[in-house]
Amino acid sequence: MKERIFENTIKLMVGDGIVNSLPYTLTQKNCEKVMIVCDEPAYRLGYVDLVKNALSSSPIEVKYIYKGVGDIALDTDAEDIARNYKYFKCDCIIAIGKKSAIMAAKGAKVLITEDVRYVSSFKSKGLTEYPTDNALLVCVPINFGTGFEAMSVARLYEKSHSSIYEITTRYAATDILCLDTKMTDITPPKAIATYGLFALSLAIECFIDDDTNMIAKAYADSAIGIIYRYLNKCIFKNANNEYRQKIMEAVGFAGCGYAIINRNELLSPLSDIISDKYLANFANIYAILFRQYVKNIELGRAFGYALNSMVEPNDFALYAKESRAQKTLAQIENLFKNIEDCVDFNAHLADFGVNEEDLESIADAYERGNENKEYTKDKVLELLRACL
Repeated sequence: MKERIFENTIKLMVGDGIVNSLPYTLTQKNCEKVMIVCDEPAYRLGYVDLVKNALSSSPIEVKYIYKGVGDIALDTDAEDIARNYKYFKCDCIIAIGKKSAIMAAKGAKVLITEDVRYVSSFKSKGLTEYPTDNALLVCVPINFGTGFEAMSVARLYEKSHSSIYEITTRYAATDILCLDTKMTDITPPKAIATYGLFALSLAIECFIDDDTNMIAKAYADSAIGIIYRYLNKCIFKNANNEYRQKIMEAVGFAGCGYAIINRNELLSPLSDIISDKYLANFANIYAILFRQYVKNIELGRAFGYALNSMVEPNDFALYAKESRAQKTLAQIENLFKNIEDCVDFNAHLADFGVNEEDLESIADAYERGNENKEYTKDKVLELLRACL
């Protein structure tokens, strides 16, 4: 399968062994001294070595490796990364791993750019319009990606886990997203299903509002089409590099599209709360919530156009304008059901141990951490009950 490179606000690199193109890409960006941030799986499984070996053939130096990121990104992780970045006079951060490693690196990038030492400073200090520095951020996920690599948000936990810092700023944006299929060669079918359905959820959200940016819709349209054509194939033949690359592309496209609209103030924080409380996969929780959420919102006219990528062009019966949105919902539900029939996908919150008695505390946690009044506690509880 050929390598693919797409560039808009984010440079998206996809391919088998695409990390070997990083030296050229970083040299173009005038990078000389990089810092690697990773979690334990990325280091233990040798993925950090893949990147180091790729850089070894270039003049670029790896000045420091921070491998202390755990299952969640802490404020102290971001602070330690930023401090070492400055100490070793680096000009680039390469984040390798799952969501926590990437979020920690994003938090560090904000601290470096804002010239702030502690994440807690943002409680009393707003973000500036004039950065003092600009750390280039490269994200190399060791799964199919989450889509959130592309978001301009850093979500960090206090070390005591008593509160969450969610910093939304363009300074948290990923500059280069490198999706290498070599990082996914041990991904099981269940995980492939999870990331595919999560990407579908992000992509379809780009069609919910009538005034969504057209570039976001173009990314989303590509993601939806790829998922509908390749997700089942990739699940059944997960050793096939071509199929894995296709799904990785779809996840990347979905994330880039969603990053432009950055609209949902319910599903993302709610998924974080549940995934942390039950040590559950964030992407899986998000897909479960989205499946019910999309049934209960007032769909805009544009929503029906997501259907275009879900059906064959000659299937004219599905293109009736008066029922386009309902047919889109039906297609979404059909795909979820097909995946459930094919693989042991966790389709309900109860699969993670969530029960009726827990819903009140989850809704309270959401209410405490979010100022948006559109989603009342009653609405949150209604959604959670539908997902049990």
